[in-house]
Amino acid sequence: MHLLTILACLFAERYLTGLPQLRDPHWIERWIELHQSLPIPSELRQGRTGWATLLLPPLLALGLAQWLLGGLLGFLFGIVVLLYTLGPGDLEAEVREFLEAHENGPPGRIRAAREVLLNHSQSTQGESARRLAAGVFTSALRRTFGVLLGFLALGPVGALAYRMGCELQAQARRLSYSALQTAADEGLWLLDWLPSHLLAGLFALAGDFEGALQAWRQGDHPHGHPDAASAMLVSTGLAALQFDARPQPDGDSPETEVFAVKAAQGLVGRSLVLLIAELALITLASGLL
Repeated sequence: MHLLTILACLFAERYLTGLPQLRDPHWIERWIELHQSLPIPSELRQGRTGWATLLLPPLLALGLAQWLLGGLLGFLFGIVVLLYTLGPGDLEAEVREFLEAHENGPPGRIRAAREVLLNHSQSTQGESARRLAAGVFTSALRRTFGVLLGFLALGPVGALAYRMGCELQAQARRLSYSALQTAADEGLWLLDWLPSHLLAGLFALAGDFEGALQAWRQGDHPHGHPDAASAMLVSTGLAALQFDARPQPDGDSPETEVFAVKAAQGLVGRSLVLLIAELALITLASGLL
């Protein structure tokens, strides 16, 4: 059933328009503000306890609905939740806009499309082509693969937990809730750890296996900063593309940037196909046993 739900959502994600407009995450911002204004002990509003009390009420409510629904209603409920938690933006549309802008767009359009992808990257240093590829990898983790793995593990509750973890970290940083920021960073690293390693493994299978495996081992260190998991993923993805082994005359040239974005999106697409194929094989095998 999970495989059918994922296939239905990926089909809708690709062919339905207007989905980003329906994925309004601002309720999480309002929920944080309400939570911080409640007359509860300060220990429940900050740190890891505050982060947990922000997550638990929506997840418990969703879990209750998931438990009550079954059959066709449960299947449709899973589709609705998964469709909402994917994204909220459309990476494929952003990549397409970037490539079309480079092909025939004015400089302003190119800059705008470029900034969108660069904003997904956790790094502000290095060649722009490398940072653009990193933005594609990080966005694929946070928008698609992390949500899918959460759904596979815990159903709709797992998908919402991952999406809320991403949004809580972003909103705590944007709203300068310093009492929550460290816990939100740690929480996102925890939620990212397994999906980033799964995606890194898929990158190795879909690209240069030996190079990706070496980069994975070198980058797979204990938690040292909030973006440790995604940083490992980026280094593995670049190695899978043999990015540093290719001739790079100018890391900031338009041709190099276009190549980096195309190659990164291609690797993400192949990895998604591999994931679906593995899920199909597991579903088939479980049905035969």
